[in-house]
Amino acid sequence: MTKVEQSGGRVTVTVADRGRLYAPVDVTATLEGGKTVHWREPASVWFGGKASVTTSHAVGGTVTKVELDAAHDFPDVDRSNDSWTRS
Repeated sequence: MTKVEQSGGRVTVTVADRGRLYAPVDVTATLEGGKTVHWREPASVWFGGKASVTTSHAVGGTVTKVELDAAHDFPDVDRSNDSWTRS
């Protein structure tokens, strides 16, 4: 994950392709109070050789954490960049 922004009740996440396998972009946002919001972009978002993908979703609160593939369902070359926490 290269960037996380929140504005107007939406969170926007930018993800970079650092591997050679097309996989869905699976996002889990945790809000203040512990509620989670989950969404997924299909693997086809990477078709055409895109180096990064930006996805946005309504969250209805302040995001405290964002995780990519929180369940570890998909291969990943570096999981150290799969989580963002509000500072």
